[in-house]
Amino acid sequence: MDRLRDWWFNPQALSQLVPHIKGRAEVFSDVAPLSAFMFSGMLDLKPEDFSHNKLEEGDVKRILQFTLWRLEAQRHWCKDNIFADVKGLARAMDYKMGDFMFPVFVAIAGTPNSWSVMDSMAMLGPDMSRARLRHALQILGGFSKKETKRVEKEYAGLVAE
Repeated sequence: MDRLRDWWFNPQALSQLVPHIKGRAEVFSDVAPLSAFMFSGMLDLKPEDFSHNKLEEGDVKRILQFTLWRLEAQRHWCKDNIFADVKGLARAMDYKMGDFMFPVFVAIAGTPNSWSVMDSMAMLGPDMSRARLRHALQILGGFSKKETKRVEKEYAGLVAE
């Protein structure tokens, strides 16, 4: 509730939402559904929300985990830095940006159809963005100990390049 109060009573924060909502809302009642994820804690997600025609579940989990690890290392949280990290990671993992971003959109906004997820993460802040990525991984069952070791090695190889 503090987060909601902080947003509604902070004109600067609200002004960040307006450009994203303006082009999508036809009537005032459209505003709440379009922006509800910005005022929520953990989103009500199900594993099937992450179904994608070009990504296997393992790919989705790796994308979410690698993005989480990359963003945990982020020291200057802003849209440009988030975008650079995510774009570099998508390139290193050899995914098209749209495919790569699908599970990130779902984890952050609850849907693959939203305004810029980079803007959303910048506005939500590092704690909530990372928590939502962790939550998405949990929804998908995470990794076993054996899988975690393999995925850690794969990630280390990507960031070393």
